[in-house]
Amino acid sequence: MTPAFEQPLFNDRVRFGSTYFHNSITDLITTNDTFTSYANVNLATTEGTESFVSAKITARIGVRADYTITRAIDVGTGLQLLRRPKEKWSATATWLPIDPLMLSATVLHVSDWLDITRDGSASGIVAQSYTIVNLRGN
Repeated sequence: MTPAFEQPLFNDRVRFGSTYFHNSITDLITTNDTFTSYANVNLATTEGTESFVSAKITARIGVRADYTITRAIDVGTGLQLLRRPKEKWSATATWLPIDPLMLSATVLHVSDWLDITRDGSASGIVAQSYTIVNLRGN
């Protein structure tokens, strides 16, 4: 069972919640340093929390924010697993200007993570974080 909660407030106009997760992964398949073959991580763990808060500002406008923090470790070495960002957050706003139309905008940010160069010549480099903005109309 995964510990989690979700709580509505103010006649469900505001809602927040959080989930804790923990995974023990045996025989995790990954790539070797030069990406030429696969490698095995005997035991890995990932754990963290995913949390959110949302609000209905009006009947036609809503906002939501999400945040995830993850710890991903190779248990055998005690090192952080490659290519797994520690943090991710997003914020979304939705608007229904007329009944058949919904518009939304989302900002998504993913934190930096440990990586290696594609040819395996350097390890322990930090891949830069990035942010994406998505606009959508339905």
